[in-house]
Amino acid sequence: FPVTIRFLERERREQEGAANIVVASSFCRKSFQDEEELFKKTVVVPYGVDPPFLLVGDARKYVLSKKPLCFLYVGNLGRHKGIDTLIQAWSQTRSLGGTLRVVGSGSEEIESKLQKLGVELAGQKPVEGVAKQMAEADVLVFPSYFEGFGRVILEAMAAGLAVITTTNTGGPDVMRDGEEGFLVPPGSVQALREKMEWMIQNREKTKKMGQKAHERAKGLTWVSYGKKYKSLLL
Repeated sequence: FPVTIRFLERERREQEGAANIVVASSFCRKSFQDEEELFKKTVVVPYGVDPPFLLVGDARKYVLSKKPLCFLYVGNLGRHKGIDTLIQAWSQTRSLGGTLRVVGSGSEEIESKLQKLGVELAGQKPVEGVAKQMAEADVLVFPSYFEGFGRVILEAMAAGLAVITTTNTGGPDVMRDGEEGFLVPPGSVQALREKMEWMIQNREKTKKMGQKAHERAKGLTWVSYGKKYKSLLL
């Protein structure tokens, strides 16, 4: 505990002495909202996306296919990622004809629940493997309760996927609700289910969302991130 206290005290002094505090999302910025002086100098600069995901989006054909709409979840299967919310929503949605694939790993209990619902478990993948999985999917579902940013959101957009994520992520900073996908309240099974159902029933519009997501992600590279960050140092 003494070490933790000293660390927090040092961090506090650094924040008070800084000209700007740079965070990756508006959700992170909210952590300073009770301290007016720190909040005023906190600046949001969203992260950038890596080229492999943009290449997937460039190669994608944004046309309706005969295959069922494929939802993709990428991340560990901890409960803070909203995996229980996804399990409940999917149990009410899967009869409509979509598919759900999960990239990541977790407890045997969670994996067993997913398998019983017919979810394909792809296991953990390196960057290239995740890009390949995204090339085969249509929608990223990322119902996390809290994320400092959630780079997988931007990676999926770059790869041409529509996105469903929560307001407690970097989603609100890189996508527009109803344009590149949907933003839902964390923990809301009903909201998540409704958006998944809408996408299954409106596949052509969902494809267009993915195309918009790819176009938007083109302007959110690490080069653009560097330029924004540099402007704060001048």
